[in-house]
Amino acid sequence: LQNVLRLCEKENEKGEESSASIPTNTKQKSYPLGTTVLARRQMRMIERARESSQKDYYIVMGQLNSKTNEPIDSWTFFQWLQKHNVPSCYVMWKQHKCYKEFCKHKHVIGLRGNGVDGYEFIKRCRNELIRAKAVIAENGAINWQTGVWLHDLQNCEYVFLQHGVIFSNFSTVPWMTRHFNAINVASIRERDSIVKNAPQENRVKLFIGGLPR
Repeated sequence: LQNVLRLCEKENEKGEESSASIPTNTKQKSYPLGTTVLARRQMRMIERARESSQKDYYIVMGQLNSKTNEPIDSWTFFQWLQKHNVPSCYVMWKQHKCYKEFCKHKHVIGLRGNGVDGYEFIKRCRNELIRAKAVIAENGAINWQTGVWLHDLQNCEYVFLQHGVIFSNFSTVPWMTRHFNAINVASIRERDSIVKNAPQENRVKLFIGGLPR
């Protein structure tokens, strides 16, 4: 893994990042419009390293756009992963009111920004993303270009971990099914409602897991 990272870093020094599209294996990989050069560089390094890495890690993203919203579901889920010795980390905004308490846990990663700077998330979580089996988000606050990249990342699920029953809020269904590979739902009724109201082209996996809390 370290050899792969060193090779990727050498390639970055050649200035190849000037193009918005880069080769991955024999296919041409296009990154979302607006993705910064630094972010594309990290994305490429991660993708190359993932080709030979084990996919066993879970990244849980808590509140990235609020200082006060309770991250009860994402934190509860993260604690469950840790209790069962599942390799995982928890990512949150440093300005959130719970950060001082949560950061006592060695697997908590704090971001200076509130998720809008996708490069910070990718850089801080590079080693975790190399092993990521799934990225579980409590909301959609992460930079949208980074969200698109996570959605398309091979052998990794980008999962929406809802923090409240949403089956009656039909306006959220197209957004969720467009941005995520999978959605955790609270009940069979909620699953059926999402299936009914989701656009045909945006079918995603639906897990009936209930609310983690």
